Amino acid sequence: MLEKIESTHKNFEEDLKKVTYLETLEELRLKYLSRKGIVTQIIDSLKDVPK
Repeated sequence: MLEKIESTHKNFEEDLKKVTYLETLEELRLKYLSRKGIVTQIIDSLKDVPK
């Protein structure tokens, strides 16, 4: 799980560097923060991590 979070963080930083227009920024926001976004998927998968 930690590897997935670190990988997502790295990918986000790379994607953020590519943003040049507000439209691109909105696409990035949707990719990571929408209801079906990557961050939501990670949070949902936390329930499956052993205590």
